[in-house]
Amino acid sequence: MKVEPFNKEYFFNQCDPTIKDSLSDEQSREVKRLLKLSMQCTRTKATKVNFDIWFFGIYFVTLYFGKEHRSPLRRFKESSKVEVFVSIMSMIFSSLFTLSIIVAIFLTLYYVKTFAGIDFFEESHLSDIFKME
Repeated sequence: MKVEPFNKEYFFNQCDPTIKDSLSDEQSREVKRLLKLSMQCTRTKATKVNFDIWFFGIYFVTLYFGKEHRSPLRRFKESSKVEVFVSIMSMIFSSLFTLSIIVAIFLTLYYVKTFAGIDFFEESHLSDIFKME
């Protein structure tokens, strides 16, 4: 985990070395000053925290800490209400679809096991659990 503020030197070092070497000291100072100005946020001071996920080398989580300046109350327009409804319904349908696929895979594997004559538990079957009387 690294905690680091925004660094102008890092961005300045990303420049092509031939171009960076051709700059005079005054030009380098001016470029760094402009980088510092462009990275400053007048309303917030943010701290960046990176969490590297060690077993997945290409994934990481970045958290930004700072004061919230957005309006605390957000009102939905009528079209936004429809979008929220459609989003919720799509999440419900996709969850149901995923659940039905999982059940179908389980039942398929169960029937393949049954047709192959493999019996994991003696004297116990799925139909014994779900008795329909």
